[in-house]
Formats: sequence, C-alpha cells, structure tokens
Amino acid sequence: MASKSARQMEREIAFLEQRVRTLEAELARSSRRQSRERTCPRCRGLSLNLVGKGPHPDFPDEGVELHEVRCDRCGHQSHRLHDPSGLLY
Repeated sequence: MASKSARQMEREIAFLEQRVRTLEAELARSSRRQSRERTCPRCRGLSLNLVGKGPHPDFPDEGVELHEVRCDRCGHQSHRLHDPSGLLY
C-alpha cells in the first residue's frame, strides 16, 4: 500500500481547514437566524416558541403557513408568515 506524500497531505489538510471554516460560517449564520426567529419583539428575550400553525388562508396550495408564536417570558403572542419556498418574498 502506497503512503501519501507530504504534498498530498498538505493539500488535504488545507482543503479540510477550508471546509471547517465554511461549516463554521454556516453554523454562525444559522445560529443568528434562529436567534432572530426566537427573539420576542416586546421583551427582546430569546423565548418565542411555536404554539400553533396552519395553512395561510390565501396560499394554502403553495405551502405557505401562518405560525402562531408565544413568548414564555412575557406572554406576547403573534402570528408569523412561514414561506419555505420563498414564494411571497
């Protein structure tokens, strides 16, 4: 069995380091998005939770939903538009 040359290992390490940086950036973006989605507009706490969902009355066939969210900290409730396919925005 042939062993990898030092140059091959260096290229592989550089590739893997770049892949780790890319994944870390994706994770950071995802964490920021989740923080925004869970931030209560009233008390600014990270305590909004989904308590109900259903089809949007005007766009049910397109997969658009209305999500009901409630803050566990202050009790604020609201509805949010959920458009997984990006149809409306």
